[in-house]
Amino acid sequence: MNLKSLHQLEKEVSAVKFFKGELGINSALEIQKDGVLKSHISQTPAVLLCVNGWVVYHEEDREVSLKSGDYVGIPAMVPHWVIAEEISQLILMK
Repeated sequence: MNLKSLHQLEKEVSAVKFFKGELGINSALEIQKDGVLKSHISQTPAVLLCVNGWVVYHEEDREVSLKSGDYVGIPAMVPHWVIAEEISQLILMK
């Protein structure tokens, strides 16, 4: 299997849950170039891993550039959003 194959349509932002364990869920995200994952809040802490591409993760007072292999911890209850500088594949782990 390949992460790209999980995203059938070329949507600005595509999110597909691909693994649910006893303690958490992993989702594959694909964000098109200049696409925006709009501001939202996670109820639990999470980790966002960039598999390929380039995105910038934003919080009100923090900005983190993520390229292939980079990851960022996402705190619970903090508004955040992601902007893709190029088409990108990401894994969200909660």
